Amino acid sequence: MKVSERLAMCQADFTVADRSLSDSSLRDEAARLLCSAKKLLDDQKQMEANLDRFSDALKKASTQYREVASLYKTYAARAQASEVKEDYDSLAKAYERKAVAAAERGQRASMPPGAGSKAEVIAEGNLFLERLVEALGISPVNDAEREVFIGRLKKQAVRLEAVKTPRELARVKLACGIAEQAFLAGAGRLRDGLLETEAAELFHGPLATVGPGFAGVGRGGGFAWCMSGPNAAEAQGAYARSRPRPLQAGELVLVHCNAFADGFWIDVTRTFCLGDPDRRRGELFDAVLKARAAALEAVRPGARAADVDRAARGVLEGYGLGPHFRHPAGHGAGFHAIDHHARPRLHRKSDDVLEPGMVFNLEPAVYFDGECGLRHCDMVAVTADGHEVLTPFQATIDQIIVR
Repeated sequence: MKVSERLAMCQADFTVADRSLSDSSLRDEAARLLCSAKKLLDDQKQMEANLDRFSDALKKASTQYREVASLYKTYAARAQASEVKEDYDSLAKAYERKAVAAAERGQRASMPPGAGSKAEVIAEGNLFLERLVEALGISPVNDAEREVFIGRLKKQAVRLEAVKTPRELARVKLACGIAEQAFLAGAGRLRDGLLETEAAELFHGPLATVGPGFAGVGRGGGFAWCMSGPNAAEAQGAYARSRPRPLQAGELVLVHCNAFADGFWIDVTRTFCLGDPDRRRGELFDAVLKARAAALEAVRPGARAADVDRAARGVLEGYGLGPHFRHPAGHGAGFHAIDHHARPRLHRKSDDVLEPGMVFNLEPAVYFDGECGLRHCDMVAVTADGHEVLTPFQATIDQIIVR
């Protein structure tokens, strides 16, 4: 007999008892039992509604698990290393099993009363909640999966970000094109007396106007900062920004730019001289540009990123400027405006090895506290037979002197 039928009989019995008995305690007890029966019926209806939602959630979870399994199968097909391929295959199989288990649980939960399944699930109590949590995808992965994700797959994910696809590289090149237009437009308008904030706007303005209409770009633009004289000595530090300081003839003027094209970012810096540089500043330009050339010579597939840093640093040390080169020679770029930890990391302790498709900034520099700073930052891509400078503009001393 169904609970609803028993409840109806209980209601009828109570009505008869209420009319024939004057014992209030008996009547109160009957009323209490009736309320309990009603609550039992409500609880059952609520549980059945929860089970229906649970069944739907499990079906959705099964579909999502199959999609994840399919994704890992795709990764496995693309993987080059056999151990990575095995890891992806194992994960694909694990999520296939999850999909099957979720589908089976959903089917049991949706079976009609009398088949034993709903009563079984209700009796499981807390297990029901655990399954619901799992169905919603918020349960922790098991130890085996955690080890794989944190280990080899984490390294693989880092590599996937470091090595750009042809489409990603094309976006990076478009961002470089936007930056080039801004630098060519802004450099010729620099002059002494301008505030750093005004000088920065000479470069930011073209980024804002050229970027959105640049051929092949849906969303483009960027930011620019200017630091001159002693302020340029702080350009390698955090929060280095333009200030209301006037530019002065003969000074070094450092302009830093982050441009983007459809979500891909680049990092470019040029240091200009207002008028012909004196002998010392001319030597600084010579040293930094030669460090750039030496570093580029070291860029090729299979080369160690540390060797690129060593090549640039060696030139500057030869000029006696080693202590004034205060940061690594560069870092990976493309997915962030600036990420000093992105691969490949061009510093002396890096264990990164260059691969075709990697994109990074190369930024040899020297800084003299209270006096000046000079940095030349390019975007560079590793190619199958060497490298490509993606920002070849204003690369000689004649091109960065503003007369």
